[in-house]
Amino acid sequence: TPATARPEANLPPTGRKRRKPNAKGNRKRSEVWDHFNIIPNSDPETAACKHCHQSLKNDRTQTILKFPSTEGADLVAVTARFDQLDCRNALAVYIILDEKPFRTVEGEGFKYFCSRMQPQFSIPSRRTIARDCFKLYLEEKIKLKALFKSDCSRVAITTDCWTSVQNLNYLTVTAHFIDRE
Repeated sequence: TPATARPEANLPPTGRKRRKPNAKGNRKRSEVWDHFNIIPNSDPETAACKHCHQSLKNDRTQTILKFPSTEGADLVAVTARFDQLDCRNALAVYIILDEKPFRTVEGEGFKYFCSRMQPQFSIPSRRTIARDCFKLYLEEKIKLKALFKSDCSRVAITTDCWTSVQNLNYLTVTAHFIDRE
């Protein structure tokens, strides 16, 4: 059929794969099974992970696959993909948005949290995070300059000064503009 005959053809791609029907044809197959090989003639039915080759029992009522931890009886949820650089960028955004000090990454609580959330994540030093935050700043600065050059005919700049309860002085610079949107 032509692309215009299907309504979903006009939608932007979502980045997710379509799930396939299972052998019965009536239920959708989870994308998780793309990471496992079913071991034939096993009772109960067993699947082997394509990445770590660990065998798991195939329980059709499970909503999430879990591997036993190597350290004890705790269970660890399986992730499909890990990207160290993506996690570092997300950490830099967290530091910036929540106005956390760079030394946050050296705290014991933060290290424990990261080890439980994503054991593969190698926590960068505070200096590395500072460089990552500065890199994000430079990228945003370039984007803003491009926006002001292309889309704004007038920009008004205002300033404000104040002193905090801790007797710290602050100065802000705010740019107001109207774009075409």
